[in-house]
Amino acid sequence: METATQNPPQHCIKDPVDSPANTNITISDHHDLLPQLQSLQQSFDTIQSKSSLMEENLLLQHERDDALRNNSQLNLVIQEVSKEREPFRDQFLGETNDKLELEKREQGEKWVLVKNHYAFSKAYEGFFGTSKRVFSVL
Repeated sequence: METATQNPPQHCIKDPVDSPANTNITISDHHDLLPQLQSLQQSFDTIQSKSSLMEENLLLQHERDDALRNNSQLNLVIQEVSKEREPFRDQFLGETNDKLELEKREQGEKWVLVKNHYAFSKAYEGFFGTSKRVFSVL
């Protein structure tokens, strides 16, 4: 059902005052519209630029938040791996320290043998008056 208050279609306009061809607006009335339109265009450009910057900043903020979240997850994984690594590290260092101690002891024993050999050679030389070496150096 159509009501009487509905606007009739453009081709059915009966009042000549409502017709777009019969407007009473003069060119002087349009004179101030151009600066308004230019001002609105500048405002639109400014708002569009700010909107683009805000979108870019929002994307950067999301990327930063994702990076921080990934960083905290990596830190947790590193802590877990470090806890698992500690016993192996202690075992390795213990074995390495044992090997170093053994090498030091062996080198010390060799040094003692070399010193004893030198002392024995000097004593032999002094006793027999010869400079012949009795033993070869280890």
